[in-house]
Amino acid sequence: LKRGMLSRMVNNHVIRSCDLAVCVSESLRNKIAAKRKNKPTVVVKNGVNTKFFRPLSKAACRKKLSLPAKAQIIVYTGHISKERGADRLIEAFSKIRAKKPEAMLLLSGQVDKNMDISQPGIVYKELPRRKDVVVGINSGDVAVVPQPENETTKYAFPYKLMEYMACNVPVVATAIGDVKDLLKDYPDSLAEPGNVEDLAYKITAALDNKKKARYGKIVAEYTWEKLARKLNSELVKLR
Repeated sequence: LKRGMLSRMVNNHVIRSCDLAVCVSESLRNKIAAKRKNKPTVVVKNGVNTKFFRPLSKAACRKKLSLPAKAQIIVYTGHISKERGADRLIEAFSKIRAKKPEAMLLLSGQVDKNMDISQPGIVYKELPRRKDVVVGINSGDVAVVPQPENETTKYAFPYKLMEYMACNVPVVATAIGDVKDLLKDYPDSLAEPGNVEDLAYKITAALDNKKKARYGKIVAEYTWEKLARKLNSELVKLR
């Protein structure tokens, strides 16, 4: 319930009176806890099915999607909208392609009407099934979470980030909310929100970096099984 005075009143009443508030990020918990006095407010972040989202052969994935074997490919999956920063990613890609004419941007997801994706080097694939998304992610050299800072993103914890990391594809993300903390040991992977030049620079650096990504320790903390146990422990306390 996001809009209108009545919706805000209902939201605030539920937040203040519920026995347990479960938040998707630390930044959201800090906001919500201030309204709940001493009532329990906990964080259970979004997770990933590591049996499903996992590293696959890049060559095989590209062949399956009819993508060039040797091109440098940047991947973005999800809502292709200004709210999620897809416009900034497309602008950054045009700068990257000026220096790397062979580079490609693979997009998949719902496309807003005001988004122009019919540009040189941009390839759109529907990837209707989750297993197709896994193939799309694994076909990339870099996967991007380009979110701008707004009332949605600064309290969110994007599913796609953990999906990218579970596939062990190098990630570039804007430094917003919990994403900034999650990738604190990977400063070269964090771009300044709203800065297209920095986003293009960080993506280019990731494309040129020959080291393999190693996200295993982080991903292990975000399996659904581990997160479910955390939630269960909080529910048991209520009982």
